[in-house]
Amino acid sequence: MFSSSLWRLYLFLVVSSMALFYSVGHYKWSNIEKEALSDLTYSHKLITRSAHQHLRKHAVMLKLLGRRLIDIEAFENRDSAKKLMEELLQDNQETIGYGLSTTDGDLIVTATKRKPKKFTNIRHTEFSEESFDKALEKDKLVIGRTYFFDSLEQWIIPLRYAIKDEKGQPLAVITTAISLESDFNPWRITELDEDRLITIVKSPTTHGEYYHQFAHPPIYPDSLEQTYNEPIPSDLIEYLNNLFIEETGHDIDTLMQSEDIIWYKFFDSRTDQHILDMISYNK
Repeated sequence: MFSSSLWRLYLFLVVSSMALFYSVGHYKWSNIEKEALSDLTYSHKLITRSAHQHLRKHAVMLKLLGRRLIDIEAFENRDSAKKLMEELLQDNQETIGYGLSTTDGDLIVTATKRKPKKFTNIRHTEFSEESFDKALEKDKLVIGRTYFFDSLEQWIIPLRYAIKDEKGQPLAVITTAISLESDFNPWRITELDEDRLITIVKSPTTHGEYYHQFAHPPIYPDSLEQTYNEPIPSDLIEYLNNLFIEETGHDIDTLMQSEDIIWYKFFDSRTDQHILDMISYNK
C-alpha cells in the first residue's frame, strides 16, 4: 500500500475564476452570485481531485519503475533499462518520455515518443535545476516548472522522483514529462466555459518568485514564453496579497498553512467585469 503522501511534491496554488456580468438589482445580482459560487465550487473541486488522481498515479508508477531499475542494475545494464522504459512508454499514453539521470543531472538512459535533439544536463538548466535538487532531497514526487524542452521541441510539465539506496542516499533521478497542451495535463478540463479561468501557481522559488504551472486560457495568449518563463510580477503578488487580506482576512502565507478553499470577488477594471475567485493551496 502506497501512502497518499507519496505524490505530495511541490506545492501549488489552484485558482478558479469566473467572470460575472453585472445585473441591475441587488436581488438578481445576489442570485447570480450564489449560483456562480456553487458552480465554481464544483469545478474547483473537480480540478483538484482530478490532479490528485493523476499525480498519485504517476508517483506510484515512478516508484515502481525506480525499484525495477535497481533490480536490473540499470547503471551497469543500460540497454535493459532503456528497453524497460520503452515498454512502459508504449503502454502509457499520458507521458512523452522517461529519463534516468545521475545525481549530477547527466541523462544516461532515455526513452521518448519523439526523436530528440541532444539532451542537456538537467541540473544545469535554469528551468529544471531547482526541482531536480528538490527531488534529491525528498522521498516524494516533485513537479518541475513548466517550460519549453528544446530536446523534444514542446512545452512540458516534468515530474521527478529520486531513486535511493537502503540508507536513503540518492542514486539517480527518474524524470517523466506530460505535454502541457495534451489532454493528459492533470489540470486540463475539456469543454471549459468561456467565462472560466484556471490558474495553477507554483509555490515560491528559493528567490521568492512565483511562476505559472498552468493557465487556461494562457495569461498571455500570444506568448507562452511570457506566461511560463517570466515570474508573476511582484507588484501583482502584493496586490493579490492585500486583496486576500481585505476580502478573506488571510494573507498568502496563512493560506498556505491549510488546504481550505477560500473565495473572494473583485472588479477587474481592465476587462470591466466582476470576477469571482476561488483559491486553495495543495501540498
